[in-house]
Amino acid sequence: MKLLPVIIVVTTLATSTAAQKAFKKSAPVKSSSPSAVLLNPKRPAVFLSFIKQGKVGPAVSEFNDPERLFFTLTNNTRWPIRLQMSGPADDGFSEARLYYQIEDAETGNQTSGTLYCHVCSVNPLGPGRSVKFAVRKSEVSRNSLMRVRYEFGWEDQLAGNDGTTTTHTVDYFFSRLPEEVQPPT
Repeated sequence: MKLLPVIIVVTTLATSTAAQKAFKKSAPVKSSSPSAVLLNPKRPAVFLSFIKQGKVGPAVSEFNDPERLFFTLTNNTRWPIRLQMSGPADDGFSEARLYYQIEDAETGNQTSGTLYCHVCSVNPLGPGRSVKFAVRKSEVSRNSLMRVRYEFGWEDQLAGNDGTTTTHTVDYFFSRLPEEVQPPT
């Protein structure tokens, strides 16, 4: 009877050690480096870049501000990303109308735009590719933050039947614009 507890302890230890060895063999030895995922390891996975400020015509109304801020959204990963967008803008520069949300960077309150569209297309942006788009300058202030939503091309295949999904946003702080194009506070 005294031998039974000893056998149980020895068996438990042997099983535990074998399981740990099996786990160590299956676990990766090194963590992935940024260069395994990123095309340019010195840049974020997806990023926004300010290009220029420009006018697209005369102001017809207060809602048709001719002053635009032009940006590119760049996919710096080895996978395609998916973006919600509408057809090309009529500004002569943009390749698409991306859906973006403008927020007050301090309070988080949404001031304009939307991250989701109702009637649009969802298009892939390949690895290393960029898309040009414009933002009305009247929508933003120095304290504004722009968010653009994206998802990796393979994530829609992993969406759960329970309603869960994964989305990402890339942010741009307008306080980082060059001083000569800074919108008012």
